[in-house]
Amino acid sequence: MDSKRKKFTVDDDDVVVDRISELPEDVLQHILSFLPTKQVFQSTLLSTRWKHVWTTFPILKFDETSMLRSSENKNDPEVKIKRRNFYKFLNKCIRLRSRQSQRPHIKNFTLMDSVQNHKSKSRVDRWIGFVVESNVEELILFFGGSRIRYPLPHSVLVAKSLTVLTLHSCKLDSIRSDINLPSLKRLSLLSVHADNQIIQNLIFGCPMIEDMGISCCRGIKCLKIFGLPKVMKILVQNNHLDRLELEAPNLRDLCIIEGRLSELNLLPLKKSKNVTSKYTKCNGKVV
Repeated sequence: MDSKRKKFTVDDDDVVVDRISELPEDVLQHILSFLPTKQVFQSTLLSTRWKHVWTTFPILKFDETSMLRSSENKNDPEVKIKRRNFYKFLNKCIRLRSRQSQRPHIKNFTLMDSVQNHKSKSRVDRWIGFVVESNVEELILFFGGSRIRYPLPHSVLVAKSLTVLTLHSCKLDSIRSDINLPSLKRLSLLSVHADNQIIQNLIFGCPMIEDMGISCCRGIKCLKIFGLPKVMKILVQNNHLDRLELEAPNLRDLCIIEGRLSELNLLPLKKSKNVTSKYTKCNGKVV
């Protein structure tokens, strides 16, 4: 920061002018978008102006896995200390933003964490509840390496602000039909545990989907993809499906990699030279 300051002489006194801090807030936030969240948070020490920029910064990315080496034993005392410090830092960030008189909008919230017990689950529930209430647009949750499979709160499935939802290693165990994601355009499920009914409810509740990926999800035997007039890209792979039915009139890119399919039903797709498709290990009949 010192290299960007300019000195002026007024009555033989040196006055330091911080030219970066005088930039418009949207420019400052663009600069911060290239930094890890922890360094963005540290910018609050520079001045009151930077503290305000942080509390309205719309991109929050927290990665516990980046703090721990893959070779480290999770039960090692030092690892536990690192994890505890990670949680303290994240809690502090959330608490600082929650104190604002007007809750700042969150564009992107990314969390890569391992849920070890019920306490960890409750903590993650609070974080997700906060970002949903902050009208988050892009929500990316990765729970690889967790001892328990994290159950996604139902509040996420009725978040009208969501445009992107990426879930890795969690479970959808609610059979409620009131799933409503009217703004969602991109959905990615990887190693998500769900049953046929919840997946059908999820698809039905996302009418504006343009890009959908369902990979390595257990518990789904029959997948029916209908009622998505805007969907242009679909990936279905390694879910151990028995049956797949698909109707997507505006589809442009289709990839199906399933080894156990006994029946694949593809209703007529819109004829276009841009449509590409790939079927691998589909040994069942194609209707």
